[in-house]
Amino acid sequence: MMDRTKILSHLTKEELLSLIQQKDSFMKSNAIKDRDEVVSILRTQNVGYDKENLFVVVFNRQSNIVDILIYQSGCKDAIKFDVDLVLKDILRVPNANAIIMAHNHPEGGVKHSEADLISTMQIAAGIHLIGLSLWDSVVFDSFDYSSIMTDNRKTVLKFFKDINKAFKHEVFKEI
Repeated sequence: MMDRTKILSHLTKEELLSLIQQKDSFMKSNAIKDRDEVVSILRTQNVGYDKENLFVVVFNRQSNIVDILIYQSGCKDAIKFDVDLVLKDILRVPNANAIIMAHNHPEGGVKHSEADLISTMQIAAGIHLIGLSLWDSVVFDSFDYSSIMTDNRKTVLKFFKDINKAFKHEVFKEI
């Protein structure tokens, strides 16, 4: 299990303060209009982009960002995270209504891997329990990004349709 305190312990006091100030300025912004805005915000986060990072962008009912949860793996080509920990962290965010998952590819390229699809589906299957919606899962590098809903639309929509039907709750909703 990943401990976020240990992950942040390598940062200096100035870097931590910078992260907090960046996060606060994003929380006060207007409603997010599209994925481009989310990716632009994530690219400005002060994290080590030489390794993969998982970002969970949490939104309220007005589509404002209320939190950005960051998980670092220390690997250049993979991100490992505990689904239960991510869900618990989301539960702790006041006024959470929906999320967009995102992660970077330090080596470039924005194609979703099979592991990306599986991770997204694991999170989607879990968030129905806490009454949230998954808006998207995005992979980005320095220059480009891709949306799981655009690239794997048919597979993902079938999966979400089955989840929505099984749980009688709208787990997935497009923005």
